[in-house]
Parts: sequence; structure tokens; C-alpha cells
Amino acid sequence: MKKALIVLCSVLLFLLLPIDAPNAKTWRFQATEDVNKVWEINFNGKLDAKTVNSTNIYVKDGQSIHPTTTNVINSGRTIKVKPNTPYTVGKLYELIVTTNVKNVDGKVLKDSVKMQFKIVETDTIFKAVQSITSQNITILTIVTDSDVLDVKISSESLKYVGNNTYEYVLIGDKIGDKVTIYAYDEKNKLLEKMTYTIGE
Repeated sequence: MKKALIVLCSVLLFLLLPIDAPNAKTWRFQATEDVNKVWEINFNGKLDAKTVNSTNIYVKDGQSIHPTTTNVINSGRTIKVKPNTPYTVGKLYELIVTTNVKNVDGKVLKDSVKMQFKIVETDTIFKAVQSITSQNITILTIVTDSDVLDVKISSESLKYVGNNTYEYVLIGDKIGDKVTIYAYDEKNKLLEKMTYTIGE
């Protein structure tokens, strides 16, 4: 049984609250063609600039750290994370913000945060497909070219969440199962179909 659900918000905001939280919050998967992508993380309070550094905010490249420079802008409410060297097309990265980041009052983040992102090719219809599976529920995130107007699985349209990104929830499917995904243009013409293996 497969159902489409609205999941996750697209705004990268979170509160600065002083409690212990061993588990990281996961933000929506992102895809970009920009190998020099600068991520901006917005906060609702002014940050202690001394805690904004590459130890507390970093990008993982598999098991290693991709070198970045972090700085505070917007009157201390936004962190910019800029790569020191270009990212690699086709590679999956993870941006991490730890609970060591504090606001000016010394309060730490409520939770650490992580966000996976992928650097994608410019000339493909399906830019990236990401799945997160927990028990018998899988959330698919599909990023497409801007020519795509509709994405379907089993003749059911996926939820458009903005920025050429679609989401879909599969119930009962597990890692290793295959799903066929269809991309259509504004005239309902099939642009491309792909088979995705959950967990790849």
C-alpha cells in the first residue's frame, strides 16, 4: 500500500533551547548543480560568533571532512558555510551543525542538525533520488530538472515541495525493493522513467 503524504517543512529554522538531545534532527535532502554551493543557515536568535567554526559546523564527505569556511552574517543570525575546494559532481555530502553552537546568552542548540545534499549533473531529468527508511515506511525525495511538471509512481502524482523537489511516502516497501518513477512535462508528455532501488 502506497500513500503520498506531506512531509517536512522547507525552511531551515530551529530554536536555540538549552536541553540535552543525543539524536540529530534531519533536514530535507537537497540537490544542487553548484559545486561551490554556499549554504546559509538561519537562526531565530543572535549567535555567539566564537562557537561558529569548522569544528561545530562542518561538511562530511563520506567518512572524512570536506574543508569549509564558516562565518556569521545578518547581525549574527545566519551562518554561511562555504567550501574551500569545489564539491564533486555525483557525490553525497552531509552538512552537520552540532549542539556546541551557542547563542549570545550561552544557550546551546536544542538538537544537532544534519542535512544530506548531492552535487548533481546539469543535463539530466532526474537530478537525485534519496530515500530514508524506518521500519516499514520509506520517504522518497526526488529532485528533477525544471522542465518537469509532474512526477508519478504507480500513476499517483508525488507531492511537490518546491525547488524542483517532490516527496512520496511508501508503506511496506523495504531496502532493496525497486520503484519505477516517471517524470512528465507541462503537456503530460513522458520525459523520462527510471527504476530506483530503495536504499541506494
